[in-house]
Amino acid sequence: MAWLPRLIVVLLWVLCWRPAFVGHGAARNPRRECVVRRVRERRRPTGRPRQGQGSFDGHTHPKVITKKIMQAPSASEVLGVVKQERNNPKLDFIALSAAWFQLAKMQFSRSFADTLKDPFLDEFIRLTGDSAKRAGAEARRNARATSSIIRDVAKLDTSMHSGLESLKNSLAQAAKQAATHMDEQGTSNVIWAAAKLSESGDESLLAVLPTLAVRTKEVSFDMNEQAIANVIWATAKLSESGDESLLAVLPTLAVRIPEVSSDMTAQAIANVIWATAKLSESEDESLLAVLATLAVRTKEVSFDMKEQEVANVIWATAKLSLSGDESLLAVLPTLAVRTKEVSSDMNAQHVANVIWATAKLSESGDESLLAVLPTLAVHIPEVSSDMTAQAIANVIWATAKLSESGDESLLTVLATLAVRTKEVSFDMKEQEVANVIWATAKLSLSGDKSLLAVLPTLAVRTKEVSSDMTAQHVANVIWATAKLSESGDESLLAVLPTLAVRIPEVSSDMTAQHVANVIWATAKLSESGDESLLAVLPTLAVRTKEVSSDMTSQHVANVIWATAKLSESVDESLLAVLPTLAVRIPEVSSDMTAQAIANVIWATAKLSESGDESLLAVLPTLAVRTKEVSSDMTAQEVGTITRALQRLSSSDDCSAVVANLQRYLKQPAK
Repeated sequence: MAWLPRLIVVLLWVLCWRPAFVGHGAARNPRRECVVRRVRERRRPTGRPRQGQGSFDGHTHPKVITKKIMQAPSASEVLGVVKQERNNPKLDFIALSAAWFQLAKMQFSRSFADTLKDPFLDEFIRLTGDSAKRAGAEARRNARATSSIIRDVAKLDTSMHSGLESLKNSLAQAAKQAATHMDEQGTSNVIWAAAKLSESGDESLLAVLPTLAVRTKEVSFDMNEQAIANVIWATAKLSESGDESLLAVLPTLAVRIPEVSSDMTAQAIANVIWATAKLSESEDESLLAVLATLAVRTKEVSFDMKEQEVANVIWATAKLSLSGDESLLAVLPTLAVRTKEVSSDMNAQHVANVIWATAKLSESGDESLLAVLPTLAVHIPEVSSDMTAQAIANVIWATAKLSESGDESLLTVLATLAVRTKEVSFDMKEQEVANVIWATAKLSLSGDKSLLAVLPTLAVRTKEVSSDMTAQHVANVIWATAKLSESGDESLLAVLPTLAVRIPEVSSDMTAQHVANVIWATAKLSESGDESLLAVLPTLAVRTKEVSSDMTSQHVANVIWATAKLSESVDESLLAVLPTLAVRIPEVSSDMTAQAIANVIWATAKLSESGDESLLAVLPTLAVRTKEVSSDMTAQEVGTITRALQRLSSSDDCSAVVANLQRYLKQPAK
């Protein structure tokens, strides 16, 4: 039976392969015989190449062009791809936006400078402009590309210098058509670009801002932290130049800040804080409520801040504190540490801003930044040649302010600053001229004569800008002129007639301090024979009455002293203000210094000699204060009062008070 398994195998093989041994007609399935085999034909082009293909109708597909552009390793090769496809009707706006993106990304590379010399660059710009004009027909599809190119053109505007005007106009038109279709990123890109271009005077995108303001509100809840920061920065920049189209979006964005602040970079935080301070200058307080949130984030990212960001936040902190907002003061110690770390990278503007802020904050009692001054002083000689007129004026003003409180960290650089002042004086505005003159006088009082050499130059500039000077500027220059003249420097005397003409125009804006300083200076100058300001005394007398209720003890004492001094030279213009000031004396006498008391008593005696007894009634009040400060009086002040009492002793009405004063003066003088 060994053969049985073999038989079974053979039978199975025959059954399985039966068609091989019988006729094909019997073996086939009759149904299958009727089926017609289909032959798959090659698919015809539909307008989009299949995967692995790069062209159709003999032209490279736009997506392939875009891919080549994005993979190009240099700016010249980016242009090379576009040049190769310039006659391709399928070279679309999106591919061109990729090229602009790459060029903007590479603008600081070595190859970019060579690209600017490429003859094809002009044609590339023209191609983009033509494409932008066509993009409006498909505004929704091209909205993102439009915003992207606008952003990158703004980035490259200063690098390319010229040749972009026509393109920017075409892009502005495309932006108008696409604005309502832009997403949150596109909206922020165009707003940022509008601000960036406006910095250089290009207003091509300003017309689209009202539409974008509406769109910002619609997409604000989709905006990330960078988009929000960019729009806020741009709003402040545009507002600074007079365009307020975006101010209405600030409350909406302010609501978003607490939600995204934890993701904000050092740059974003710095930009928002800077913008908040800038906007508050024009009394827009929309963002003030978020400063506490920004302060927390500032501490977290301060170690990542670059030199510009550190300088901007410090400047903003000082600006905001001037208006009473102290939300950011807590970050100053952290920023002081960071300032030292990045100071070597700070440019002239950064250094000037930090020094100015340090002086302003110190003036209001915050000394957190004083420790950075020696570090910045070392850096000043390295950057002084790049300082603008404003930067120089701010540093000189700050140096004088800080020296008032005993900080002499910057005195060693005054000689360097004096040289630069002469170089930029012709660019100085009225405030800068006034600040440097004031600082020169202040520093001269403490014995530093480093800036005296710049006074003749500043005298010339004062005449040129005097018509723009405010009440404060005029008062400061006149005060400084008198102080400098008192110490023998007459460089500024020639400007007094010019300033005298200006006084009636600005007197209504003068504060109590301004009026007191100008009246004091007029008296001081008349002592040395300069009568340039005597003609304006009636105007100043009127203003004195208006502001007398705001005058401090020092102001009152100075005006009374000046009135007596001027009456010696037969100028009685100020006598009419004495009754008003007499009313003020009891209100401020408790703050009068020993010198102020001595001056008022001397003036009272001097005026009574010539028949004016307006101040006699306040002698008892002055006697009480004399007793309180007698231990602080110098020998000169005691002598001044003693001589005054000799004049007053002839009056029976004053005998009692004179006796009291004489008794108080018997205490040992310093």
